[in-house]
Amino acid sequence: MVFERKKYLDELIAGRGNGLVKIITGVRRCGKSFLLFEIWHNWLLEHGVAGNHIIEIQLDDFRNKRLRKPDALLDYIDSKVVDDGNPYYIVLDEVQLIEEFVEVILSLTHMRNVDVYVSGSNSRFLSSDVVTEFRGRGDEIRIWPLTFDEYFSAIGGDIRKAWLDYYTFGGLPQVALLETEEKKTDYLRGLYETTYLRDVIERNHLRNPEGMKELVRVLASGIGSSTNPTRIANTFQSAQGVAIKRDTIKQYIDYLKDSFLIEEANNYALLMNLGTIQRRQGKLEDALLSYTAALSRHPNNEAILENRAGLYTEMGEIEKATNDYNALLILNPHHQEALYCRAMLHLQHKNYLLAEQDFDKILEVNEKSVKGRLGHAILEKLRGNYDESERIFNYLISEMPREWILYEGRADLYFMMGKNARAMADINRVFVESTPTAALYVLRGKVKLAQYEKASAALDFKKAEDMGYDKTTIDELMKMAR
Repeated sequence: MVFERKKYLDELIAGRGNGLVKIITGVRRCGKSFLLFEIWHNWLLEHGVAGNHIIEIQLDDFRNKRLRKPDALLDYIDSKVVDDGNPYYIVLDEVQLIEEFVEVILSLTHMRNVDVYVSGSNSRFLSSDVVTEFRGRGDEIRIWPLTFDEYFSAIGGDIRKAWLDYYTFGGLPQVALLETEEKKTDYLRGLYETTYLRDVIERNHLRNPEGMKELVRVLASGIGSSTNPTRIANTFQSAQGVAIKRDTIKQYIDYLKDSFLIEEANNYALLMNLGTIQRRQGKLEDALLSYTAALSRHPNNEAILENRAGLYTEMGEIEKATNDYNALLILNPHHQEALYCRAMLHLQHKNYLLAEQDFDKILEVNEKSVKGRLGHAILEKLRGNYDESERIFNYLISEMPREWILYEGRADLYFMMGKNARAMADINRVFVESTPTAALYVLRGKVKLAQYEKASAALDFKKAEDMGYDKTTIDELMKMAR
């Protein structure tokens, strides 16, 4: 089971080659190493980066112990980098194990043609001031445990049971993979006692570790409630006879925040998560109310705007969706997903010129963008330039043979061209290699209809409806399948 951290992958893609050190921060075991050494590594390979241009070093591996010395590490990297005109990607995990690691990383930024990514997780690195240490040369990417959307996309099954498990045990990826409640509980207890608290206590040289432990228990019992250091100090005094000053309580809370163990609760974030759950359950009107309420509290939040725009699209409210994407792009003109989605909405209204401008903008931001190039292939298809569209699809697939969205797009083109056998070959490949979307079930059903396989087509249409595809469209297709 693989959890796709699309949000963070998009951030890595957007920061690629920007001249800054990409600093991956976040609480321990939230998936930083997996993001870099699996998701990012595979993305680079799939997008034409040679394996010998990805230099990855896990510094907690005893075999790399000698590379914890600054001179040895820099010499090793120098020996791997050849000035051949192609960029090198340097990925260092547990970077805090390097002596004088800040100075070492800054030295790497002076090298030509290198893109540097670092992560760490102990008390020397796991703090909110680590980016400041890089003197303006760092670009922080903050990693969180799985959102419910990420969790459920991988786990699947009954959404109510999935929510109960997520609500009870949280979103650390390893916890989600454990099978029994006992194993999940033991893992979390061990992680909390031997890792999280120890890091905070050691980093800040606390003289009252028991007081910190009790404070965590008090905070955990009031998640989502107002936190008053004076009231907590009084609780310590009255309930336990322990005198801890208000300022000490406040400082301890800051230590926990600094190490990413707690975060100030924002009502807008809770409302956004609620909207996502309601959307998953098919309660689109309720989801719209939640997203809109969240935006009323935080009107310039890109994530909420993106979610509501997607919801409006799902509800067929194209103008409102476009307005939200417009607002998002005023805040962030380089938001590639918003540009792509807005372009697709323009295509629905046959505003081909506006769509083309958005696809071009994506390629200005990232010349290797799959969606930017895919957009041009779709545009040519809709203009009736089938041969040109096929040429673009064939080129893209030859360059990125594991981008399954390209096969789905080419299958739709082949269907429009009447090349049903080729369309089905591309569709079958996506079904075997990836997770098919509702739209792909619909496309496969249409191809089967064209091949007079009505009973099988009806099954695909029903599956698409179960996955949330527009019921009116499905009803029309089912009539054709009778």
